[in-house]
Amino acid sequence: MPSFHPQVKNNPTVSSPEFVNVTPSDSVDLKYIARMVSCAVAGDISFQTPDGAIILAIPANTNIPMQFSRINATNTDATGIIAWF
Repeated sequence: MPSFHPQVKNNPTVSSPEFVNVTPSDSVDLKYIARMVSCAVAGDISFQTPDGAIILAIPANTNIPMQFSRINATNTDATGIIAWF
């Protein structure tokens, strides 16, 4: 499982230092644990969190704060997904 981004590991209040476009995958984790997600086109996103998989309906252009290590391809239909670290 990935760890937090080095710049936020010891200071969780620091703003997100990096973001990436995400291609959902059922087997590949993100490089770091993400702290926020947004998407360009609204839809469902299936997240892998420390507590297991959850599915959320995400509105377009909305930032959702949460911790997750992967966005699963199965049950994800939102597009333009960005993970913030």
